[in-house]
Parts: sequence; C-alpha cells; structure tokens
Amino acid sequence: MFQSNHHGHKSAFETVHTSISACLDSAPMQGLVAFSRKTLNRVQRPPAVTCAYCGSSIALDLPNCGNCGAGAPPAPPPAVKAKTSIGQRVATGALWYFGGFLGLHCFPAGRHVRGLFYLVAFIVMLFLATSVSASGNIFNYNAVLIGIGLTVMWAFDGIQIMRGRFAKSRG
Repeated sequence: MFQSNHHGHKSAFETVHTSISACLDSAPMQGLVAFSRKTLNRVQRPPAVTCAYCGSSIALDLPNCGNCGAGAPPAPPPAVKAKTSIGQRVATGALWYFGGFLGLHCFPAGRHVRGLFYLVAFIVMLFLATSVSASGNIFNYNAVLIGIGLTVMWAFDGIQIMRGRFAKSRG
C-alpha cells in the first residue's frame, strides 16, 4: 500500500518562505535594491531657491550662487495656518450645540453652502416627518434617514469645531 511520509515534506508556508528568501538573496534582486537606493538618493535633494540672475538652483544653506556668485535670495517664509481664537471657537460651539441642525454654526465660519444644505435638509425632514402618506402611514423612513445624515454631519462638525479647524478655508 501507499505510505505517505509527512516528515520529508515541507508545509506550504515553509515552501513560500524559502522561495521568497531565495529570491531576495539572489544577485539580480540585490542589484535592483542597490539601484533603487541610488536613485532615491539622487531624487531626494535638499530644498533650494532659484537664483534671480542666472536661474540656477541654490541650496538654502549656501549664501551665494555657485554659478554666477550672486547672493541667494532669502528663503520663503513657512506657511502659517490661521488659528481660530478661543472666543470664536466658543461662539461657534454654542451655535453648533443649540442650532446645529439648522446650520447656524456654518454661517459665521464662512461655510454658507453647508449652512444652506443643513437648513434645507432640516426643512425637508420636518415636512416628511409631519406628513401622512397616501396609505395612512404616519411613520416615514425618509425623514429618519435624513435625520441620521444630519446627525452624522452635526457630530463631524462638532469634532472639527473642538479641534479649531472649522474656520473658513483660505484659498
């Protein structure tokens, strides 16, 4: 009869592991990794500015242009994010808490389209919730779905207000 010898066979995991190890240890793969590292080192250059006279790039740590010797222009200032003050955050938070489903918190923050969306969705939700369908059913699932959507948006806006990131985007 046929006898299987499981001791001499490797599991599928061991076979795959040895295959991958052999591939990574091969000379072509090592050459590919070395080539990738060299290419990456060439691509990653320190930040530079352009010389106003000859147009060549000057590294930020060099005082003069290596091509024409002219002085390097000053580095551009880093971008500064507009921070909202505590008073603005408290006022927006109060409007969010007491009138969030109407979108009242969106208007002072400069998000007028979002505020109008809140207002229209709330009015539609109220209309659907108070209307009786032709079959006499008082409960309307569409109003519930709109209410869930407004609740999710309201919670998201609250998190953004608490983080100080609900102000009008400057762009």
